[in-house]
Amino acid sequence: MLHSWRVEKLAQCYSQLVEVPPQRALLEYYLRNIFCGIDLADVGNIDSAVNAVDRLFEDTALLQAALEYSALAAEINESLAVSLNLDSEAAYLTEDIFSKACRREDVWPKMARQIILLQFFFAEMTGLLSSRKMQIGLKLAKVPAQLYGFGDFHRLITSGLKVLKHCPDLDDVLSLFLKHERAIVDRIAGGQLPVFTPLNEA
Repeated sequence: MLHSWRVEKLAQCYSQLVEVPPQRALLEYYLRNIFCGIDLADVGNIDSAVNAVDRLFEDTALLQAALEYSALAAEINESLAVSLNLDSEAAYLTEDIFSKACRREDVWPKMARQIILLQFFFAEMTGLLSSRKMQIGLKLAKVPAQLYGFGDFHRLITSGLKVLKHCPDLDDVLSLFLKHERAIVDRIAGGQLPVFTPLNEA
């Protein structure tokens, strides 16, 4: 319930992005693949996967950011799920109940940290778009990614690059998007309602 409710609220926030197909693809990539935790289920041995990524890409920053983001998402979801169960008098989840739970469980600083990681993640991804060497490396790493246990991470990056590549005014869209994500967290921290305002009202 919590996951679908948050996704629905964010989809409403960014409804104007849906009007432009490439921007809609970017929003869907974020909501499906990143927002509630990046799927890294096949990373069984973290140290082994990190070492393999380091050898293949000469950089583990993206993987480390993804791992931290996912860990924070799990902590936030677990804390809120427990807290919201205490609100038994509520027949349904509202922005006020959600916001109070975020402050009660002190998860909003973790949300703020996620935005920093998200900004770094997208900055690194846009950098990959201009690196021919890294794009070739990604293609060559498809099979090793499966062998070394970071196939999900490889798919996350390659699918994301396809989305970003076809998004017009990418830097402006990402800047506006990240600014709005920060505004949502600020409203939660400050107890302001509504929490989820439309994109052009950030």
